[in-house]
Amino acid sequence: MREPRKFTIKQLVSSNSQFVIPRYQRGYDWKGDTQVKDLFTDLIQCLESNYDQDLFLGSMIFDVADEKSGNQVEIIDGQQRFTTIIIALIAARDFAKNVLQNPQLALNIQNDIQNSDVVLGSSFNRLKASETIRDVFDIMCAPDWDTSFPDSVFDSKTKKTRSIRRQVSRVEPIYKYAATQISDLCEGKGQEAFIKFVKQLQHQTYIIRIDVDDKSEAFEIFERTNARGKPLEVSDLLKNFLFSRSKELDDAAEEIWDRVSEYAGNNILRVLKYFWISRRGPVANRDLYRNLRSYAAEIGVNEFVNELQNFSEYYAAFYSNERKTFPDWMMGVGVATNMMYLTEISRSVAALRLFNVTQPLPLIYAAVSAFTNLPQDGRDPKDLINLVRYLESYHYINNKICRRIGNEVERTYASHSDRLYNGDDFKAGVNSLLEELKERTASREEFSANFGYLSYESLNDRAIIRYTFDRIANKAVKEGQRISLVDFYGAEAGAVSEFDIEHLLAQSSATDEDSVVHDIGNLIVMPKQINGILGSDSPEQKIEKLLHPANFSNNIKNVPQYIYEFAEYAQKFGSWDENAIKERTHYLADQVYQDARFGYAYK
Repeated sequence: MREPRKFTIKQLVSSNSQFVIPRYQRGYDWKGDTQVKDLFTDLIQCLESNYDQDLFLGSMIFDVADEKSGNQVEIIDGQQRFTTIIIALIAARDFAKNVLQNPQLALNIQNDIQNSDVVLGSSFNRLKASETIRDVFDIMCAPDWDTSFPDSVFDSKTKKTRSIRRQVSRVEPIYKYAATQISDLCEGKGQEAFIKFVKQLQHQTYIIRIDVDDKSEAFEIFERTNARGKPLEVSDLLKNFLFSRSKELDDAAEEIWDRVSEYAGNNILRVLKYFWISRRGPVANRDLYRNLRSYAAEIGVNEFVNELQNFSEYYAAFYSNERKTFPDWMMGVGVATNMMYLTEISRSVAALRLFNVTQPLPLIYAAVSAFTNLPQDGRDPKDLINLVRYLESYHYINNKICRRIGNEVERTYASHSDRLYNGDDFKAGVNSLLEELKERTASREEFSANFGYLSYESLNDRAIIRYTFDRIANKAVKEGQRISLVDFYGAEAGAVSEFDIEHLLAQSSATDEDSVVHDIGNLIVMPKQINGILGSDSPEQKIEKLLHPANFSNNIKNVPQYIYEFAEYAQKFGSWDENAIKERTHYLADQVYQDARFGYAYK
């Protein structure tokens, strides 16, 4: 092993060698709502921090055994970070080229993406990406890329067109999020703001580079560097600060802190951060402890501990698997006594959990606090319901269907949390937030284009397919008459659903990877009893039984309205084939977008 060295991103990618992801490694699988979000959040926080602007991305391990003979370096540990950094550089290049219209600046960044030798007429990408994204990644690296993502490429080996839709679904959300972050940071602020961002990315973000000549040594180092001890966390520092003020603390303070820790579980840092955001808005992780300590000193340590306990109770209720916990919490803080209102808010909160979206959590707390501080005769629970319902619709459209990154509105939520919690007019604050969210909501065209990617074949998509049909089934039902195709709480407890996802055209009809048989246009969620009666009938027979159940022995006793409407729609095609499935996919996309974007108001 060679001596570990500190490398900035600029120094790392300035090598004359190509970095390669070995075939045996897992594919590029960073998700926007977790790892990628954290990376970009750290980049932006470093830009805005008053204390420390250097960003350390950890160590990366490289196998340099073939560097001299083949000019290639294998990445043993660090491919996810390396790949994401290159995607960020691609987004920066495109901003310089298309928005700033500065080709010289774009070329400077392009040199970090590709190594080009004008004299020799040769070039290669700095990173030979994982095979799971390589085709689309190579397209993006080209200096003349137009920022569009193709569905297929021509394979020169097989002389056939090959689908790359799955590759695109992995990379496109990451690129779009990076582009959005750069635009939010820099657009309209002059070239200097952009140069500051690029400087942060190229020259103030660094790694520790570990080079080895032997793979066995590389894997040994990898295991050691990934078995780190637990550092002192914000919660430890804060607890030490609070109990250093023992003369001011009530006797019950330690017991309260223990309850906070119990409510938080393994997420005490998140609870502390969201607690701050719900009151004072955005905060960088590195500034969190200082801010919390100042806030505790400002309001008094006893009041601080009590406020923290109240928030942690909310946090635990938000994530509870028990159906009654969140409604009980809302009733306890005075939101409403009408159980239908409380159930509807809880349903939207459960949907956000299904989406694995956490960003609205502090905002909802701030909104509830502002609402319950209104005079009794000035409260209309429907205002709160409509806010939470639109949060549900927004994240369904933007994150679950259009695959945008969840934290594109994190700062918006944080600033409105501050505004609501600290006494702004409740209705004005909610309306301001809704208007901003509506402007950010993906267009009908973007939604429709991505809706077609939903596939029964993807285990991750199945819950969203159920949820989508739940929206369709309950679009026009009256209060208290919902048909719950998604049992949010039962599913978490491992209960088997009473509803099946049924293929109209049988799964066995799928002939290749790109078959439409698993597309949402060929699916419907229906009661198990009905699905059992339909059995292995042809699509045409299934439609006939749903439309005229009395004409058949062992007939279906009751056809739910949403299923009957589907059968009426499907009947017009005569033959249920690929064209019918594609047309229904577009039809469903339009129907669901209309409901989610414009039908959120609680009647």
